Amino acid sequence: MNFKLFKLYARIYYNFLLGKINNSIPKLNINSLGIELDKNLLIIFPLDEKSFRVAAYSFRKLIDYQNSNKYILLIDERFKSLFYFNSTQIIYCTFNDKKESISYRDKINNNSFDLIINLNVNEYFELYKLIGNINCRYKVGIKSLFPSKVYNIEYEVNQEGSTEAAYQNIKLLLGYK
Repeated sequence: MNFKLFKLYARIYYNFLLGKINNSIPKLNINSLGIELDKNLLIIFPLDEKSFRVAAYSFRKLIDYQNSNKYILLIDERFKSLFYFNSTQIIYCTFNDKKESISYRDKINNNSFDLIINLNVNEYFELYKLIGNINCRYKVGIKSLFPSKVYNIEYEVNQEGSTEAAYQNIKLLLGYK
């Protein structure tokens, strides 16, 4: 394990112990129709351009899904021109790679979500902190070494490291056929 990854894990566990990141995750049952939403759904798009392009292509028909009016997308402002949704709410963020910090244009209401989906394969402390502090029933992410403490649903990338299979499973979770 390299030092940067060790430092990330140490920060996350330290914040869990201090209670700055909530790790109480309820378990769930999913039927064949997907998840029915009472509140909104937050989808966090990848913060690196290559992964963002794959996610943007995979979820290009997101507005055709049932409940798409309840979707709130968190997208890095650098990718504003790469992706366009006209019927969903978008919160733009700015990610500082050197400081590993994220700032948001709009406030994210911590009690307004039933489901959070993190499409990032790479691990970012600020995203774990954001997801851990939002009170919602379901938290979905891509499986890596750490997220089992944050998510109650995890999808794996395939052997080649491609996220498309995981994204396909997430679309099925949303009820897209």
